[in-house]
Amino acid sequence: MAKDDSPYVTSAFGQPVPTVTHSLQIGGYPVSSDVHLFEKQQTFNRAKALERMVHPSGSGAFGYFETTTDEAGKLSKAMFLQGVGKNTPVFTRFSTVTVGKEFPDSCRNPRGFAVKFYTEGGNVSDYFAVPLKVSWPDVIRSQQRNPRNFLIDYDSWYDFLANVPESMHAGTMLMSDHGTPVGWRFMDGFGCHTFKWVNASGAQTFVKYHWLSEQPRSIA
Repeated sequence: MAKDDSPYVTSAFGQPVPTVTHSLQIGGYPVSSDVHLFEKQQTFNRAKALERMVHPSGSGAFGYFETTTDEAGKLSKAMFLQGVGKNTPVFTRFSTVTVGKEFPDSCRNPRGFAVKFYTEGGNVSDYFAVPLKVSWPDVIRSQQRNPRNFLIDYDSWYDFLANVPESMHAGTMLMSDHGTPVGWRFMDGFGCHTFKWVNASGAQTFVKYHWLSEQPRSIA
């Protein structure tokens, strides 16, 4: 078996890649001229044709979002946040993330969900994601099955957590009860993205969404 001891990483065309942990960005946004990012993402997307690479198994539910205070309405001019008691239809899809659809819902997993609001001004979505696109294929592959024996590879899993400091917070949550909730209704969510809200006066506020379940923490 060949040793992976090369002093550098190359592209599919043999060109040395300057970094494997950062992508070219302008103002925090990836740029389309980053050929290494595109090559890595293309390889990741095409590596598993039988099912989705991530979030392959899950469940969805319709419901409604209700504003209970007028604080959000002061920060945003969005109609669905105006007025106490305002109801907005929503759809939420819960899922496991890194393993295949053959895995049980009860397995330890990062988990994630997407929420779509059906508002008067159009559909609004909040979803689980990774801010550094170049690291996305790595975090998923580190938690997928070993192709030699089809078992979860914990060496790969912990190698990623140990070598990527930004993953420590998420890794700690993964090893806590957050990684094995009693069910979808008991799952909390913490958005990765920061949104800019603009109110009727034009004032801007940066916010992050936290979704906290009000269900009892025990099925007893």
